[in-house]
Amino acid sequence: MIQEKRRFAMSKTYYDTPLWDSSLSIEERLDYLLSEMTLEEKIQSMGTGNPEIERLGVPAFQVGGEAAHGVQARHDQEFDVHEPDLTTIFQNPIGMSASFDEELIRKAGKVVGTEVRGLYSREHEGILSVWAPTIDMERDPRWGRTEEAYGEDPLLTGKMAGAYVEGLQGEDDQYLLTAATLKHFYANNVEDGRVWKSSTISPRNKWEYYLEPFRQVIKEHGAEALMTAYNEINGVPGMLNPEVQRILKDQWGLHHVVCDGADVSQTVDFHHYYATHADTIVGGLAAGIDCFTDSEEMVWNAVREALEDGKITPDDLTPALRCHYGTLIRLGFFDAKGENPYASVGMKDVGTKANQAVSRKMATEGVVLLQNKQMLPLDPEEDIAVIGPLADVWYKDWYSGIPPYFVTPLDGIRSQSNVAFERAALQAHIGMADGSYLGVDNGGVVCRADFEHAALFELECWDDEQVTIRFVENGKLLTVEDDFAKGQEGLVTASKGEPFGWFVKEIFHLTNVQTAEAAITEQHGICADVSISAWNGAALCFDELGRLSVAKRKDQVLDDRIGVAGTTDQHSVEQTAGLPIVIERVRSGLQEAKKLAACSGKVVLVLGANPMINGKEEIDRKDLNLPPYQSRLLKEITDVNPNVVLVLISSVPFALDWAAKNVPAILISATGSMEIGNALADILFGQESPAGRLPMTWYSEKAELPDMDDYDIIQGERTYQYYNGKPVYAFGHGLTYGEIRYEKMTVSRDMAELFVNVTISNNGRYTTDEVVQIYGHKVQSAVKRPHRQLIDFRRVKQIRPGEKRTVTFHIPQDRMKYFDVISREMVLEDGMYEIYAGASSANLPLRQEISLRGVTRGVRHVGEPIYAEYFDTSSNVELIEGNPIASRTDVWIPAGDVSLATPDRRDREMTLTFADTELPTGKNNEICVTVQEWPERKAPWVVRALVDGQEIAVFQSGTHLTRRNTGEELGTAEQTAGKLGEECSSAEQAAGKLGEECSSAEQAAEMARHLNGKCVSYTAYTKGVKLPVDLHKTCELTLQVSGDVAIRSVVLQPETIKGNDYFK
Repeated sequence: MIQEKRRFAMSKTYYDTPLWDSSLSIEERLDYLLSEMTLEEKIQSMGTGNPEIERLGVPAFQVGGEAAHGVQARHDQEFDVHEPDLTTIFQNPIGMSASFDEELIRKAGKVVGTEVRGLYSREHEGILSVWAPTIDMERDPRWGRTEEAYGEDPLLTGKMAGAYVEGLQGEDDQYLLTAATLKHFYANNVEDGRVWKSSTISPRNKWEYYLEPFRQVIKEHGAEALMTAYNEINGVPGMLNPEVQRILKDQWGLHHVVCDGADVSQTVDFHHYYATHADTIVGGLAAGIDCFTDSEEMVWNAVREALEDGKITPDDLTPALRCHYGTLIRLGFFDAKGENPYASVGMKDVGTKANQAVSRKMATEGVVLLQNKQMLPLDPEEDIAVIGPLADVWYKDWYSGIPPYFVTPLDGIRSQSNVAFERAALQAHIGMADGSYLGVDNGGVVCRADFEHAALFELECWDDEQVTIRFVENGKLLTVEDDFAKGQEGLVTASKGEPFGWFVKEIFHLTNVQTAEAAITEQHGICADVSISAWNGAALCFDELGRLSVAKRKDQVLDDRIGVAGTTDQHSVEQTAGLPIVIERVRSGLQEAKKLAACSGKVVLVLGANPMINGKEEIDRKDLNLPPYQSRLLKEITDVNPNVVLVLISSVPFALDWAAKNVPAILISATGSMEIGNALADILFGQESPAGRLPMTWYSEKAELPDMDDYDIIQGERTYQYYNGKPVYAFGHGLTYGEIRYEKMTVSRDMAELFVNVTISNNGRYTTDEVVQIYGHKVQSAVKRPHRQLIDFRRVKQIRPGEKRTVTFHIPQDRMKYFDVISREMVLEDGMYEIYAGASSANLPLRQEISLRGVTRGVRHVGEPIYAEYFDTSSNVELIEGNPIASRTDVWIPAGDVSLATPDRRDREMTLTFADTELPTGKNNEICVTVQEWPERKAPWVVRALVDGQEIAVFQSGTHLTRRNTGEELGTAEQTAGKLGEECSSAEQAAGKLGEECSSAEQAAEMARHLNGKCVSYTAYTKGVKLPVDLHKTCELTLQVSGDVAIRSVVLQPETIKGNDYFK
């Protein structure tokens, strides 16, 4: 039982109330609670938590906390500043997923959940509801938050994240150890512009790919809660997406939903979807949001405003309140009888040796051996050199906690072998054009100095422009202290232990990095063709005291809620040209590393990524390349000693074309684990056999990846499922020290499942695990289907030399379904399927065909509307919201819940193709195209209709067209305001009602269009057509669209019968 003796000194009379009676159902207990709460208490429960209500025994409770790979209890944010709690830290989720071990990640989740509960027990403050795991689909390896999720495959993500959730939430049927919150719903895989961009998601991509891991983790693993995404989905902000209520709650049974941080504000400020926070609250409640994660005062005031204006009633708050307090009941609050099985969990359970052992095991299982040409395992008695900038450091990421200790790769290796070490970093003086140098005063401030007092710095290049600079004497990184609101002066100081922060101010930008490196390392050791600027591009200069600082600033600040620029009366930087500097080499780490490598038997070269620099929240990667300096180091070390083991410490994929051809052995481990060094050493020296697998495809540097904003994995040929190129390392790839042979497979079925038996044997000298992977493929499908699709996997443990194992899988046939755009449902296609078994998506030696009973794809019938979003193929399409706001009855709302298709850019043509379209058989036929147009823009548009490539009709703005069942067409300020329920006599007055200042009717109408389609216009254009002769019964119907127009639907049918309704 969660005791509240400190909070409630009064007699606990509330123990006898229905809220505290566990013999009643949760719904009955909630009925009582809500009947006793005042309206103001309900309002104050709509933000990121709820108030204390002493008379009912309700404690104040805050929703949310981070637990992606351990409890984030750093306590280093402005709202939570005190000494950190030390917790057990695992590698990033992408690294845990690489283990392909559901059992182990479930144990990891239990460790994290237990430590969450243990920390809460101390003061009854902190978190019990955690914002983890992240299950966004990682269809693009350049995503800045790749480290946080579980890979590019929906089944792998669903099973691994689902097991983690089971561990977090505990095994009890009634009570939760913690409440897991899935992130971020959905189609969230771009950081640049994430607070305003719209992800275009076609129905097939939605149901087969982006929604699937959410479905699995909610329905099959019981996740308690979910967080919506910042981005829009087909024009609708994530927190207003009606699928939250309709799918997540009504169909899948999800209990609780929060919006992402500050998203109420962003819906107004960045999406421009609503003009007021009150309207956002109304829309969020309608969509199914239970917790509005933003400034609580702002949320409360917005709720009050919505109530006062009659936009909602107190009853509209009830569903959200039931969800919030229902989760509290499941967490064990209001437990008068002491039945909560997790009540005894305490600080004694935090950071235990047993927990740390799980971290070490997880770190070991997540190591992936990419290649091994008879180099590994190493003999600890060999002459080994360890080289590289990632060898002697441990970097935490934004969602990491602080462990009681950490083991670097060098620490782990030295615990088992006596090795030499070289960081291979450049040490240099930094001079100015006038002959002075940078020094560091006794207070750690970087200042102008003469040569005698020039500071020695260590420079580390992380890409083609970003560097960190460490003052060698005190070991601290240079940083910019530019929080002017707190009284900082913009000085550069040598004061940080590692690059870290929402804004990573330890980053400096150098021009001509690669030219500078070449000049410094190969020639006379001096490079003058370089300039430097601060982390955000701010110019650096010396103040009147000779101190290095950022230049004078304008009235602009950075909003550290979301990392975007905002305007206030405070100061921020002015981005100008960099400060010219001269880099004078004192010690070449590259040359010293080459000397060490040349005289060593073997080299362990430790390279990789910094999780705060090479991609993070809000910062996507530009490419897949290794940092240029690291790439050069790799090539030059290999040139002097080919016996190189490349160890990559990275949670993001790299393009390793050169390394794959020239380096004998390559290992990869994700960042983050406190035990990473021990895990790597155990693998390197053969204490453990590696068996991790890649959860993402590692593409070649030659791969031309689609635009990051393109979410269509089918047409964009993304991920292993659809990619047609040859990757450097395929999804699921990973080697072992054993020699696993796939000997035979049998496949059978009943009406619901496949039964697959795979026999493997270990013909090598080492005991090892093996990840057996099962893939499926539909033979001769009616639509484009994956080349291979993971349908099951299992990590088989400790296969001894000479041992043979048979692994049995029971696989639901539903995993082979696809979304049929004609019937608009997930279906199992009738026919033959290929079932494969092997060690990766590209290594599948066993294959067997089996026939499955399903359905045959139908046709698009004559006279029925074909909605634009249900295309078979498309190009240059953007899907946008199809319905005006449902709460307004004065605006016509079209039937159905569909999105409209419009050209993604006004300067290029969109095509939509609809296969298997039935043709009318009469002599007099017609085609009807329903569009949304914006007459006030006076922009031209053209729609061409083709049947099997032959043009049958052209619709064009500005020409005579037959219109049927026309919706509202609004182009003036008065009409705009009228549809907003107001009487206005001028453009200015109309605009004022929209919360904007506009100078013309056109501006007013345009703003109204942005405010959720309140002025939307739908028009059905009809033309008689003559169909080409000698056509089959069905055809391929294509629409070619250009200009400022959106397509809702198209109909082919016999000439109109009076009264027929086109406007569907």
